[in-house]
Formats: sequence, C-alpha cells, structure tokens
Amino acid sequence: MDDLIATVLNTIKRYDMFESGDSVVVGVSGGPDSVCLLRILDDLSARLSIRLVVACLDHSTRDGESQRDADFVQRLADGMQLECHVNKVDVAALKPAGVSFEVAARDFRYEFLESVAKTTRSAKVAVGHTANDQAETVLMRLLSGTGLRGLAGIRPVRPLGDVILVRPLIDVKRSEIMDYLKSHNVSFRIDETNFDPGYLRNKLRLELIPTLEKEYNRNVVEALSRAASVLQEEESYLSERARETAAQVVQFETGDRLEMSRPAYGASSPVLRRRLIIDVTRRLSDKIPRLTLASIQSADALCVEGRTGSRVLICDDVELSVERDRVIVRKVSPDPSEPASGIVVDVPVPGRVAAAKLGIEVETAVLERTQAVQELIAKCGPTVQFFDADKVRGSLCVRTRLPGDRFYPLGLGGAKKLSHYFTDAKYPMDKRRQTVLLLSGEEIMWIIGGAVDERFRLTDDTRKVLEVRCAQIGQAD
Repeated sequence: MDDLIATVLNTIKRYDMFESGDSVVVGVSGGPDSVCLLRILDDLSARLSIRLVVACLDHSTRDGESQRDADFVQRLADGMQLECHVNKVDVAALKPAGVSFEVAARDFRYEFLESVAKTTRSAKVAVGHTANDQAETVLMRLLSGTGLRGLAGIRPVRPLGDVILVRPLIDVKRSEIMDYLKSHNVSFRIDETNFDPGYLRNKLRLELIPTLEKEYNRNVVEALSRAASVLQEEESYLSERARETAAQVVQFETGDRLEMSRPAYGASSPVLRRRLIIDVTRRLSDKIPRLTLASIQSADALCVEGRTGSRVLICDDVELSVERDRVIVRKVSPDPSEPASGIVVDVPVPGRVAAAKLGIEVETAVLERTQAVQELIAKCGPTVQFFDADKVRGSLCVRTRLPGDRFYPLGLGGAKKLSHYFTDAKYPMDKRRQTVLLLSGEEIMWIIGGAVDERFRLTDDTRKVLEVRCAQIGQAD
C-alpha cells in the first residue's frame, strides 16, 4: 500500500469519516487535490464498503476554462465507471450584492454538493482540502486577528446541512499529492488563478510559506496542521463548557428573543462569555453571521459594563441590550435608511465588490510604485486612497463602526478612540452613524471619505501600492 493511501486511511479511521454502506459524493474540480482524492477513495472503496458519486460545479469563469475543467471531470468519472453530476452556475452574475466572488463560489459549491447528496441519498460529501490548505487557513486567520475558534482552522468532519462533510486529505501535504499523481501517471487540470499573488491565500502559498520553510522551519506546514488539530480538541472542550454556561445564564428563550442573567454572565470566564455571544447570536439570526473579534468584544463589554438602555446591533438582524440585571438579545429588522452596526463585507484584492447594505462599491488594485509618494498623495481624496500594500497583513473588509473602535490617525502619533476622534473633529451625528470603515483584519485603515491610519501610509520605502477606490452605489464608473 502506498504511504499516501495509508495516511489517508489512517485519517479516515481516526475521524470516523465513513461507515460501511455509505454513499459518498466526491467534489471534484479537476485540480490535483480533488483528482487525487477521487483516485484514492476509489482504491479504498471496496475495503471501506463505500459507493462513490462524482460531483462537479462549473463556476463559469476564466473564459471557458471552467467548462473544460467540468468536461475533464465528466470524462474522468466515465472512465472510472462512476456516476457523475455536473452543473453550471454563473457566480459573477448571481452572487448576492456585497458578497465577494470567492465566498459566493464556495457557498454555491457547497449548496450543489449537498443537493447532489440528497438526490443520490448519500450520507457524506468528501472534498480535497489538504494539510497545506489547513496551514494557509491558520495563517490567514492569525494575520486577520481571530480567537481559538478561528485558529482551529478547517475541521476534518463537520455538518453540511443534512449531510456530513469530510476531508480525507487533511493530513496530506500538497507535495505528496503531486508525487502520487506523477508516479501513477494521473492527469489533472490547472487553474491559473491559483498563481495570482493578488489574492491573500495565494500570496501565503506562493511567498510566505516557502519563506517560512526556507528560513525558519522546513516542516512549517506540518507544524501548523498539528497546532490546528490540537486547537480543535481544545475548542471542542471549551464549546461544551460554553453550552453548560448557557444553560445557567440563559433564563428565557423564544424564537426571536432570549434573556440572560447579567450577574451570571459577568461571573463567567471571558473565554466562555465570547463563545456565549456567538452562540446566542447564531440561535436568533436568520443567517450564519460573520462576527468579528471587535464586535464580540464590544457586545461583551456592553453586557458587563453597559448602563441600562445601552444597546448594540451585533450583526445585521440581532440586537443586544442591557436592562439592569438582564441582557436582552432579540431579532430585529434593521432600519434601511442607514447602515446597521455590525455589517461586514469582504473586499477582494484585487477586485471589486458592491456593498449594497453599506451603500458603497469598493474597487482595489495592487500596483508597483512608479511615482513619488507626494505625487500619489496628491491624487488621494474622499473616494480614493493609496496604502503601502506590504503593510496590509489581513484580509480586507468594510464595515460600520462598533463601540470601542480605535485607530492611529495620520499625523497624531498615537492611538485614538474613534468616538473621541469624531468629537474632536466635530463630525455631525448623522455622519457618524453613516460612517463606513476599511479594515485590514481587525485594524482600521481608512475612515472612508476621511482620515487614514498612520500604520498603512505610503513612505519612500513603499514598493507596492494598494489602490482603493470607493463610490456610492449607482455612481461607480
């Protein structure tokens, strides 16, 4: 038995990924990882007593290349005498306003895989995430600013609607996959966009991880993967403790409202309180809310220290308020006339996103600096700014302001609370409510239309420039 197959078999057994008689939908894009996954599961299918179904979603990208990828997958499945389901979706045309292409493509892909699983009465969906994907995810979340839940990375097994998603290659390095495919003379497709360093994940894959391997730890991928595995176990333990805490703290719950004992909440560990904020928000929200560390910390501070009547909209449709000895969490309908607190929209680099709920469109590009810094600064204004691209360490997003926001206003030489900055700058109250911020991870880069953060400014040492342009929805070029 190949070492790679033995590793995969060990992963499958360790996480109890399959049961005898399972029908398994295998997500195959045509790339090396998913093709390797399909080949290995096919080799193990008799031993594991599982039935395989191939599924491929064409995202309508790369001038028809994605269609050729889907055709390749269909031929591959036919040659292996496996049932194959192929579908096509124009992600760019159908993605919701304010959602990046990458996030929308992932959501469409998982919806498709789940639908194929239901159609074929399959209990499991298998995808080809590797140890390298795990390492990249941990680094991305570390750079963006996250807690233990985020650093735990990609789960080997997790729910996907009514079925179970599994990742049998999660302990396998990408180099091992390439060696396997080469030694077995297996063909695959290459997606050229994976080599574009303009995307943060690609930049980590192509630049940061090779540097870490060369200069710090040649086994950095394995080290990050092991760390994620340990953190997943600790996260599971803490999540169980959080559920026990919720049973003591939550006093009343209906479909659109719950109440927590404020003294019991305040007496709990800050670690468990943060998890409790996430849990109660997800119970009430109609969506799967993306909660930033800043929004969770703001909600926690309100619960512990806020005066009666204080409130915060922690996500688009869930509000948290305090009333003496109670914390009230309820589902709300945001006022459409102004951006709601807690709205977060990912910003691709390079790329463009329409953040409809914030009323703006944001476009980014990364350029080599060919002009003097002062010439670039002269071009800046309320709708365009330039930043030092190498100082941007986390994924970009735009969001509304949150209680406790701080930044380093250009020229002031230190940190300042956003609320204090607004007071000193005599911002009108209605303008404060409508303020939209550009962030790198959890760090404010730009009060859009206003001040820039000192930490991201251009200097004479700047080599690459991040250009950010904003326009009101409907006014973009």
